[in-house]
Amino acid sequence: MKTKESNPSVKLVLCVPFLAKEGSAGLRVDYDERKEMVTHLAGIVRELASETGSTLVPFDELFAKLIEKEPVPCYWIWDGIHPTPAGHRRMANLWEKKVRL
Repeated sequence: MKTKESNPSVKLVLCVPFLAKEGSAGLRVDYDERKEMVTHLAGIVRELASETGSTLVPFDELFAKLIEKEPVPCYWIWDGIHPTPAGHRRMANLWEKKVRL
């Protein structure tokens, strides 16, 4: 990878995409198809992180756990795609935790 060759101390961070069955995204007739695509892309991001030694931030796992814990509709992700301020705070905390390791 050219970036790491040019700057061996660079730290690459890859974030896993996510989709939740919340709000308007959850009501779409093609939700299952979209979820399958996002899950496929998440797998690719995980593979890339593994192959490149990049830091992985599993936002998909974060939101799955948050929604299971606090199943109030749209609390973490108001439309299934865009996080609320509470969701963004959790994303920032996870990102910082993973990057500081």
